Amino acid sequence: MPTRLLLIRHADSWHKREGIVGGPRGDRGLTEEGVRQAERLHDRLARQGLEGQAVYSSPLPRSLQTAGMATRDLNLPPVTPDPGLISWAVPDEADGMPTREFQTRYATPGGVFHPFESVSESWASLVTRASHTLLTLARRHRGQTTLVFTHAEVVKASLVAFGNLPLLPPFEVEVRPASVTEWRTGGDPAAWPPPFLAWTLARWNDAAHLEGGEG
Repeated sequence: MPTRLLLIRHADSWHKREGIVGGPRGDRGLTEEGVRQAERLHDRLARQGLEGQAVYSSPLPRSLQTAGMATRDLNLPPVTPDPGLISWAVPDEADGMPTREFQTRYATPGGVFHPFESVSESWASLVTRASHTLLTLARRHRGQTTLVFTHAEVVKASLVAFGNLPLLPPFEVEVRPASVTEWRTGGDPAAWPPPFLAWTLARWNDAAHLEGGEG
């Protein structure tokens, strides 16, 4: 059986709408539109008869709420929060702060290896943390299907973890709210060095359920 990871971005959230730093306190969960998106995702997973062996989520409210709504009554394992799946790591003092104020107050020269806010993490740090977490889940659940509810940045980091792209890809990608990205491999996720073309990107930013498609 192949190892499959379904990476699902959280649905539309208040912190994005309101322009605030969405840590554990500042994150008020999903908007009404986000609730509808999570419901449509649930309906799609139900139609597909998905048999996942594990479900993980970022511990931030917007991700946990999406995971809970999308997997309810589907005979899936309980949702396990994993801090490695969070978005940008920020300190308590910035949690709930308006994003523009945060970016101005803590502004610092940034780049791939240096954060743009002195109290945040760099892109390289986020990719390393997220990639370690994703590869750990793949190894832990080899030969199984794992649902991972997370954030756009972690989904983008999977291009480095599984696709061996550079830290700074020469293009941008879209990750829509409540969209599904699927990676799969028939090999051993723990093998080192990894075999050539070890992982297949089976789906990217799949949001057919939000467009009225059956999926």
